Amino acid sequence: MAAKILIVDDDPNVQRLLQYTLKQEGYDVVTAADGAEGFRLWGTEAPDLILLDVVLPKLDGYQVATKIRSEEGSASHVPIIMLTAEREVEQKVRGLRAGADDYLIKPFHPAELLARIKSLLARFAPRDVLFARPPMGRVVALIRGEGWGWHDDHRDHAAIALHRELGRKVCLVDGNLQFGDHRVFLDLGLDRKSMVDIVTAPSMDAELIRQVLVKHDSGVDLLLAPPSPESADLVRPEHLPMIAEHLRAMYDYVVIDVDSGSTT
Repeated sequence: MAAKILIVDDDPNVQRLLQYTLKQEGYDVVTAADGAEGFRLWGTEAPDLILLDVVLPKLDGYQVATKIRSEEGSASHVPIIMLTAEREVEQKVRGLRAGADDYLIKPFHPAELLARIKSLLARFAPRDVLFARPPMGRVVALIRGEGWGWHDDHRDHAAIALHRELGRKVCLVDGNLQFGDHRVFLDLGLDRKSMVDIVTAPSMDAELIRQVLVKHDSGVDLLLAPPSPESADLVRPEHLPMIAEHLRAMYDYVVIDVDSGSTT
C-alpha cells in the first residue's frame, strides 16, 4: 500500500509541483487549498503524512497542526512537515510547538523534501506502507561505436546521469562479454565477481544477483562482464535476457552496454 500524503497549500503552482513530485515517487496524494479543508481531510482521508503551509485561508498552519495534535490522541501520530517562506527562528519554533515534526523553508529542493518524507514515514507510518515508488523496471541498451568510451571521471556516463540527475536506482551491465572493459576503467580488478558467477550457479535468483553486483561510489550498481574471453563462453545467448528480467524487478533502470559488433 502506497503512503498517502496530504498537501495543504493555497498556492496552486506549489500544489501542482508537490503533487507531481510525489506522484512520480509513487505516493498517493490528496490536496486542500485552505486550513479548514486540510483539517477536514485529515479526518476523512487518514493521510500517512501532511505537508502543511503556514500561511493559509480560514485556519493557518499553526492552528491546523494544533487542532490535529489535540484530537488525534496518544494512540496515533501523523507526521507534519511545515512549509514556509519565513526564515526566522521564532517561526520555526512556533511551528514545532504547534506540533510539526519538521520544517522546510521555501524554496527547497525536491530531493530534500523526499528525504525528509521518507525519514518521517520510516518513524511513524505503519509497516505495510510503501515509503517510495516501486522499481520502474526499464531496460536501456547503449550501443557504443568507434570512439565511445568512459571519460576519466565517469560522471557523464548515461547510467550515472540517470542516478544523479533523476534520483533513480540504476544497474549498469557490461554486456560486452568477450572484452568487457568496465572493470578496467573503474579499476576493479579481476577478483571481482561477474555474470559468470550467476550463470554457473545451480539456480538464478535475485539474491544471487545481489551478491554478484558491485557497488560503485557513483551510486550505481554494476554487473561485470566475464573476466576473460575464455570464461565468456560460459555465458550463453539466453542468459543475458534472464538476468535482465531479474534486474528489472530490482531497479528503475537497467542500462546494458553492448559493443556495436556484439552478436549477443
